[in-house]
Amino acid sequence: MSEMIEDGRNAAEQHGSGLVISIFVLALLSVMGIALLFVAQVDLKGGKYDLDSKRAFYLAEAGLQRGREQLRLNNIASGTLGLDDELAAAAGGDVTMDFDATTVRPVYDSNGKVTSFTGFNDDVPLIPLAQLGDGWYSSYLTNDPAEGAGTLTDGNMKLTITSIAAMRDGSSELLETIVLRPDEVVPPFPASITLLGPTPVFDGGEAAAKNLTGNDCGGFGIPGLSVPVVGTIGTDEEADAELGVKKPWTFTSGPYTGVDTVEDLQSTIDSRWQQCMYLTELAFKLRDVADVLGDSSTPTSLFGTPGDEKIVFIDGDVALGNGYVGAGFLFVTGTLRFHGTPQWYGPVVLIGKGEFIRSGGGNSILSGAAILADVAGPDRQIFTSDDCSGPDGVLGTSDDGYESVYWEVQGAGVHDVQYCVADIEAAFLRMPFFARDFRQR
Repeated sequence: MSEMIEDGRNAAEQHGSGLVISIFVLALLSVMGIALLFVAQVDLKGGKYDLDSKRAFYLAEAGLQRGREQLRLNNIASGTLGLDDELAAAAGGDVTMDFDATTVRPVYDSNGKVTSFTGFNDDVPLIPLAQLGDGWYSSYLTNDPAEGAGTLTDGNMKLTITSIAAMRDGSSELLETIVLRPDEVVPPFPASITLLGPTPVFDGGEAAAKNLTGNDCGGFGIPGLSVPVVGTIGTDEEADAELGVKKPWTFTSGPYTGVDTVEDLQSTIDSRWQQCMYLTELAFKLRDVADVLGDSSTPTSLFGTPGDEKIVFIDGDVALGNGYVGAGFLFVTGTLRFHGTPQWYGPVVLIGKGEFIRSGGGNSILSGAAILADVAGPDRQIFTSDDCSGPDGVLGTSDDGYESVYWEVQGAGVHDVQYCVADIEAAFLRMPFFARDFRQR
């Protein structure tokens, strides 16, 4: 009997121990579940914060791009390439640049909506407060750090655009970039016709009615301004070009005529024109910002016209014919042909094959400036591995660099070529500002 009682007591104790263990395991599992749920919530919040931060970053980046385009439009409206007017407008009524990138902050209302940004007093934003989805952004203009953000005089053709973006959840991003005026990226044109590289082939044509001049806008531009009609790099190249000066009285620049309008520019030309790889990089940059990007099949009707200038980049040949009138910045990697009576107002850059041919009768005009460089290498195609490799097609050897360019005028009639600052600037005003030195604060 006592044994039965003892066995019952032991069984009850065992059942009690199992209950305690079960409760402990259940509690442990609950704690682990809560911990995993907490970790999941933290990961979810972290992922959402990371997503919102990225959205704020891209929104701020969009603000930079919109600001860059607005600066271009403001510069067009000003009518001059100088940037002092744009800085003065950004400074607001007190004519003091108050914007401070280190203190600018978003201001939220009770619903989490951004109502404004602070830190710029009465400065006028390039892009006022704008909403996109659950985010808001704005862009501001100041001078570049080298000249001092608060100064209102631009002396180096560089400005800073700052963009701030904020999301409804409170995340924000502030981005800055220094932008360069287009004519800081594209070096100055030193002559009416500039022939880069060795042994250029130049034939100015036999027609006595033609007029090739370095006088600004044919003498009706900036008083007293003149440049060489033909510029080369090297004295031997100057002599080569002089062989093509036919009917010498049709070549004029200031007090000079004939072969005296041909000049070796190697001591005065911007050194970037003499760097073959720089010109291939310039081709990439201009291709990226072109209003018209095409090839030999692209209709010339898409090109710009006087008053509606465009950046035109053609990877291939271009032929302009009778009655055509175009304007803007024309970049051609193949051969540019004028036949009959076409007119082009603005800079012409022939970097690739570096070839120009004029033929036919009638009156054709090229007003602005032209520059030619053969960087294409033996395959005669730019943007390939043998660019700037010279005749042997191998980079890193002694013959690297430019090859010979070609300029020929055939046919009768009048063929006018003139340097013209107004036409050059009209084309540059249509170009976007180039971004450099991007920074995330």
